[in-house]
Amino acid sequence: MMLTKLRQILAGVFVRKRSTRTEPVGSTTLEYAPTPHDTVSSSRPFQGVGYRFDGLFEALHDSVVEPYDPQLARSTLTEWKIRLAHAERVELTTAWRSTWSSTGALDADSDPEGLDADSVLLLARRWIDQITELGAERDSRSRFTWRNDEQRSYRVRGRVDPGTTVEVRSACWWIDGDVVERGVVFVEES
Repeated sequence: MMLTKLRQILAGVFVRKRSTRTEPVGSTTLEYAPTPHDTVSSSRPFQGVGYRFDGLFEALHDSVVEPYDPQLARSTLTEWKIRLAHAERVELTTAWRSTWSSTGALDADSDPEGLDADSVLLLARRWIDQITELGAERDSRSRFTWRNDEQRSYRVRGRVDPGTTVEVRSACWWIDGDVVERGVVFVEES
């Protein structure tokens, strides 16, 4: 029981709510709020499932920056579609379908492989906008000074000492402050 309560507290599943008992006006108590496994808040649709999309965030981003890569966009969108089906999150599925319909492309059950280059790039750009609105954040740094705590967000080849300037080859992605896709950095060449 104590371990379960501790997990709930760490997961932030307790919320402040006005007391229904006869206490002074404005008093609050802690009350249980459902966990991500019970329900998903529409403001946090990736909660508890963001890790399932590891490898897709940066690939999708890379497909729509110059030079454009429609084939990478197609294959990445196909994988998004598969993983979304297994995530079983209504908010994410609704966002996916909305993104498809906003492009005037085929319906959301269609295969992204069948889209022409212009349509697939438009869909990829709009899906990036959508996942950003849903809480995904991309690290915008192209280089930075390495700190030991960066290991949680980035992989680095070999050993790098704190204070060393590193170059980002693949950016890190977060959702609600949690790393969902680690980036890759290299020691900057002098």
